[in-house]
Amino acid sequence: MNFKEFFDEALIKGEHIKDEILSELMKSKLLHEMLDSDHFARAVSTVIRTKDEVTKSIRRNVKAVFQIMAVPTKDDLGHLERKLDTLEKSLDKVAKKVITVKSLKKINLKKAAKHIN
Repeated sequence: MNFKEFFDEALIKGEHIKDEILSELMKSKLLHEMLDSDHFARAVSTVIRTKDEVTKSIRRNVKAVFQIMAVPTKDDLGHLERKLDTLEKSLDKVAKKVITVKSLKKINLKKAAKHIN
């Protein structure tokens, strides 16, 4: 299992657990009391902000690890793809010229053969 598959699977499991917890909470009287509390609203806000900060930190760290490992980025791969496309077009042009040169040599050989006869 590669890193992406592991990460995707963890996200799916996390979403499943979140759905189960939310389902149980929605059935609770305590939920309604908590929702009316300003303290609870501030706590939820802090949790959401912290979650976003953790997510950003994880992404920065993963990016740093990939840079240390010299794993090319999506932009790097796109740049290389464009370079390959350019090289392929150049090779096609060269190949057409080579065919033309071969054809000219054949024509010259035929002309030379006619002049000898």
